[in-house]
Amino acid sequence: SSGKGGGSGSSSGKRDKPDDVNAEIDAYEKLNAAIKEAQHNIDLLKLAQDDLSGQDLIDNLNAQAEAYKQLAQAQNDLLFAQKQERNDLVYDLSQQGFTFTGDFNSANLATNYEEKIQGMYDIYNAMPYATDEDIKKREAYLNNIKSVEDAYKRILSLNEDIYNSEKSY
Repeated sequence: SSGKGGGSGSSSGKRDKPDDVNAEIDAYEKLNAAIKEAQHNIDLLKLAQDDLSGQDLIDNLNAQAEAYKQLAQAQNDLLFAQKQERNDLVYDLSQQGFTFTGDFNSANLATNYEEKIQGMYDIYNAMPYATDEDIKKREAYLNNIKSVEDAYKRILSLNEDIYNSEKSY
């Protein structure tokens, strides 16, 4: 079973540039393609297996074993990429005062998410909006809140993807 994974930008400037986000999406596409290719090779070898005997059957089974190794490696590579992305997002949000449970290999949940987001909206709502400069600052601050919310949604999505991948491998 193949893991899900598209990339998305984080809340810091670390990966917000479109080229970085596109590179991340391309990396996930390559990882998923490697999983599909290995699975396809296994399927073809299994189909051919029934018509084989002797050395041909041994060669086919050896090729299947190699294809399963490639599949396991591709799945592990995807899992590591998902954990790395989650780790980067957790780091970015931690820099803004969010605290998290979990570590690189376990689900990450913010222990103070609602409180911090509400505090950010309170600051936003208290910001002046008399001048064009005020309005620009408000827009920038609101965009930061939205990117924090998006980053946390992505962390939760990655938690689920990683859990499902580990369960199915």
